Amino acid sequence: RTQTWEPTAADLAAMGYTLADLEAECYVCGSGEREEALLLCDGNCGRACHTDCLRLPAVPEGDWYCGLCVRNGVAPADYVPPRPLPT
Repeated sequence: RTQTWEPTAADLAAMGYTLADLEAECYVCGSGEREEALLLCDGNCGRACHTDCLRLPAVPEGDWYCGLCVRNGVAPADYVPPRPLPT
């Protein structure tokens, strides 16, 4: 799946984000490159991660929450994290 939507500042504000959040860096590799594969946590914590750094085959459907937000109970109780590829 390819992410191609370019949100406006108003779109981001309605979702609880700012333009600065789009400058996020992957918490695994530290890079902000390859934006098409960079997931932004829907827990509004500001964390981001590349799909390949999480060993995900593609951008997951629906919301994505980082492990920190899952552990801290920010993610909905019925949230099921996407399954990584086998190592």
